[in-house]
Amino acid sequence: MTVRADTVLESGAHPRPALSTRPQVRPIGQLRKKRLVHDDQVEANLKGMDDLDFVGWNNADWDGVFAHHHTDDVLVDWKGQPPTSGIEQHIEAMKSYVESAGGTPPQITAHPIAFGSGEWTCVVGEFEGGGRMVTVAKWLNGAIAEEYIWA
Repeated sequence: MTVRADTVLESGAHPRPALSTRPQVRPIGQLRKKRLVHDDQVEANLKGMDDLDFVGWNNADWDGVFAHHHTDDVLVDWKGQPPTSGIEQHIEAMKSYVESAGGTPPQITAHPIAFGSGEWTCVVGEFEGGGRMVTVAKWLNGAIAEEYIWA
């Protein structure tokens, strides 16, 4: 059965608004093009997150790679832990966490989901054994200035 725009159903309603009264809709490809434009800064920040997790975290390289990817005054809010302010507090909190987890950082094996917009990134880290962690980070000049972690 073909339904024309001027057809009225038994209920008295039109099956859909007439073409002239519907809002103009752009094809979905046009909407996505703006969001999928390659952003060099986001890509660089995501590579920084890879380096931070796979090298700095996994190797407990606190004062090297780990510190390099954070600003001196970084704010970190890891859900379930007291927030930290400054790289020294963040490193001490991570060392304490690792010590409580057996002395070796739980190994992050993959970032299956990683995306960003402007100065923000969001990464899902998968741990050996199947656990996951989500990190949302605000970057400033190639280093994390704010970090929000759910594990």
